[in-house]
Amino acid sequence: MKNCSLIIAVALTIALSTFQAGANSIVLNNPSFEQGQNHSGAAHWGGVWGWQSEYIGAGNIVGQDDGWTYPDNGKRPDCDMLAFAQGTSAFYQTVTGLDTGKQYWLQVWYNVRNSSANSDIGVYERTATQTNTLMSLSNVPAIDPGFANKLYYFTNLVFTPSATSADIVFANLKSGASTVFDGIALLQRDADEILIINPSFEASGITTNFNIYGQLFDGKLIAGWEFISWYGIGWVGSAFNGSSTIPDGDYCLFINQGTGAKQTIEGLTSGYTYELSYYYNVRNAGVDNQLQTTINGSVIHDESNITKGAAYHYTNLTFVASANSTILQFNALAGPDNAVNIDNVSIKFIVPEPFTFGLIGCLAALFIARRL
Repeated sequence: MKNCSLIIAVALTIALSTFQAGANSIVLNNPSFEQGQNHSGAAHWGGVWGWQSEYIGAGNIVGQDDGWTYPDNGKRPDCDMLAFAQGTSAFYQTVTGLDTGKQYWLQVWYNVRNSSANSDIGVYERTATQTNTLMSLSNVPAIDPGFANKLYYFTNLVFTPSATSADIVFANLKSGASTVFDGIALLQRDADEILIINPSFEASGITTNFNIYGQLFDGKLIAGWEFISWYGIGWVGSAFNGSSTIPDGDYCLFINQGTGAKQTIEGLTSGYTYELSYYYNVRNAGVDNQLQTTINGSVIHDESNITKGAAYHYTNLTFVASANSTILQFNALAGPDNAVNIDNVSIKFIVPEPFTFGLIGCLAALFIARRL
């Protein structure tokens, strides 16, 4: 019986080893609408840097003050700024490098101006020959202004591109209404992947407040993630990432000493096995640092004195879901001013390959025969 168990374990190991992280984010210009204008107490009427506007009142930036006209309710999901579309208007960005044989996630946060009529919202993939509707919503209500800490609505739109280049269009479709958008990300993800919001940390982009360390988010949000203390977004050349190559897209998360980043992951099935994978690196080589990763508070990765590399380290770990949701958390636990960098986080449902199923079935039959 011991030999039988060993063979099964080896077979499962072979099956699991074939899974690799393979996401490919499409880098958007100004995805959180932080760049382009220096605001001084009023909405900016005009184009948004990196985006094109269609019709009057499209693609405008507003700022942090909740007293301003358009972001007058709800909690911004990413940093300070956002874009609004008023009346029948739209804004778009042309993206290239899409793979027509693969699945993509288009993630967006949205809300409705509280003082206007409920809005009709459309999101489209538009090519030279056709327009595909990715989202069509009618009479979207504003977030209740009594819930100032309630985040905007979030949606993850799954689609397979119809061409290698397309306009990604965000539209408000009702006259007299206004819609606001924030924290947009576009990335390639396979069908077996569990939803993670902003898994490669591309939704923020570079804001107007960045410095040599990266973009510091003191008291502000990074789309999809909750944080403690000192954290932010880095890129090649920023101090915490240095010259290391970013594994996916242009940006990574950094968490400094005593800092944690967490997200509640939904859509799991209790008792099923999943693979968590991600890339990680550190700011400085050969100095005190520690990355600890937990699932619902249980440690599944704890590594100290990580060597900094030009390429990030990669790990894939398995866990069994104990409920239909779980809390994924990354912690930087040691070393003053020695940030840990995280990128390209993925969770996949593990399906044993046919070889594994067949081997287990044969071994089970053999075991039963021996018992008889």
